Amino acid sequence: MRIGQQSMSRGAYQYWQAIQNITSNVGSVFDVAPATFTSNLHNASPTGPPLLGFFQVSARLEKVVYINRLRAPLRPFVNVEYPYWNICEPCTESLYRTALRPVGWQ
Repeated sequence: MRIGQQSMSRGAYQYWQAIQNITSNVGSVFDVAPATFTSNLHNASPTGPPLLGFFQVSARLEKVVYINRLRAPLRPFVNVEYPYWNICEPCTESLYRTALRPVGWQ
C-alpha cells in the first residue's frame, strides 16, 4: 500500500474547507448561509470579473507499507467458486501487463 501525505498552508485549508462546507449543504434551515470566497488570485484587469480559485504549492511525502494479511485478526477472503492459479510467469510487456516494477516492489 502506498501512503501519501501532502502539506497545506492554513489559508489553503480554510479556503477548501469553506468550499466543502458550502457545496455539501443540501439547503435545510440548519445549513450555513452561502458566503463569498476569498481567493488569492486577482484579475490583472480592474474592470474584469473576479477570479475564483486558490493557488497553492505543497510538499508531498510517500511511503510504501506492506501488510501481511495472514497476520490480520480476520481471515482473508477466499473465493471458492473459481480455482486459484498459483502460476509464476516472467514479467513481460503485453497488452495488460508491464515489465516495469512498481516503486517499493518486493
